Amino acid sequence: RVASGLPERPGAPRVSIRRSLVAAATKGLDLIRPIVERLAPGRPVVLCYHSVVDRPIPVRLTQTGLHLPLEDWRLHLDYLATHCEVVPVTRLLEPGGFATRRRSRPRVAITLDDGYVNNLTIAAPELVSRGLPATVFVVTDSLATDRLFWWDELNWLLTAPHPGRGRLADAVDVDLSNPMGIEAAGRAIRAALVAALPAERARMLDELTLLSGRPMERWLLELLRPLTWAEVGRLGDSIAVGNHTATHRVLSAIEVADAVADVARAGKSLESVVPASRRIERAVCYPRGDSTSAVRAGLRAADVATWGFGLRSAGASVRHLDPMNLPRTIVGAGQSMARFRLRAAGLTG
Repeated sequence: RVASGLPERPGAPRVSIRRSLVAAATKGLDLIRPIVERLAPGRPVVLCYHSVVDRPIPVRLTQTGLHLPLEDWRLHLDYLATHCEVVPVTRLLEPGGFATRRRSRPRVAITLDDGYVNNLTIAAPELVSRGLPATVFVVTDSLATDRLFWWDELNWLLTAPHPGRGRLADAVDVDLSNPMGIEAAGRAIRAALVAALPAERARMLDELTLLSGRPMERWLLELLRPLTWAEVGRLGDSIAVGNHTATHRVLSAIEVADAVADVARAGKSLESVVPASRRIERAVCYPRGDSTSAVRAGLRAADVATWGFGLRSAGASVRHLDPMNLPRTIVGAGQSMARFRLRAAGLTG
């Protein structure tokens, strides 16, 4: 790591080699693109991204697939701008928006989950320069915090072995002295935190910080922290803002009443800050794409949401789509360009 505290960026020769390889692969893929387009089911595809990074980050954080390198983001957007019809999510929420019909180009909507600050600083300029609309689904409670999203903070704290052993929040025993212990700790903590309230998450992570002896580094916080409310306002007119719940608790793991309250509270926060012209009204994006029929029924009955976004195979039938469980396709770091093209065409989930 250089004196500034930032990781060294890849050297120019390495980037040049990668670009040459990508160019060669893209040329080969162009030969099969007409076949791909003929096989495409004709259903609009909602692509789900998360974070876009412009520098190397610790390997453990890359393994989640959430943090897409900027160079890959540019390649994806170039492909979408050239070969797809990119539309706002709101276009798909209109009557017949998800209907299956043959089109000259696949219809695609771009979404980014959670509300990372790099959606503004890194991802948005690339979208705007290509004239592509997008939607950022934000976790509203996180917009007022000064720490990473809990899953990123956890992976940072578990990056390297440490002689620490202990019990976190009187609930989870951890041993950080060896790789097997770290993996076991990660599984146990994640299981405890997916449905935990923010205060419970903060307590466990604060205790883990003391145990691991690994304080947060400023460069990583500035790259991966959540947006602030002020920064949400700076995303631009072509980037809409949507509801990703208040706390990012997995809705299938909590009581229906708590799930409805969580979504409703996020909606009220968005209504109070984000102009209606930039807000995705009455729609929720489920954390991890996960919900239950009871949760969806509860949201409808409480008149909290009319549409919900989950995760499904991009090639699934759309004859009986549930408007409260609309499909999205995850695009993660480390996926090949060939696989991305298939996903953009709706041929794989």
